Amino acid sequence: MVRLMVNVGRYHKVSANHIVGAITGETGLSGKTIGKILVSEKSSYVDVPRQHVEHVLQSMQDCKIRGLKTSIQEVEG
Repeated sequence: MVRLMVNVGRYHKVSANHIVGAITGETGLSGKTIGKILVSEKSSYVDVPRQHVEHVLQSMQDCKIRGLKTSIQEVEG
């Protein structure tokens, strides 16, 4: 699994369900494919299988979550 960071969190009234919905809606992946999700104050972290990372990053480039433009990137380390 690879951890990705999304630039929205509890401050933006985003929940884990919003993150899963955005990823599954944009990529076509099953929600069961997605690993742990941690929603912090201003960002969220989601684990996805290594073989799907590039597809998720590319598909989520212009995605909005709760009407907010988001950015997503791989967390190093």
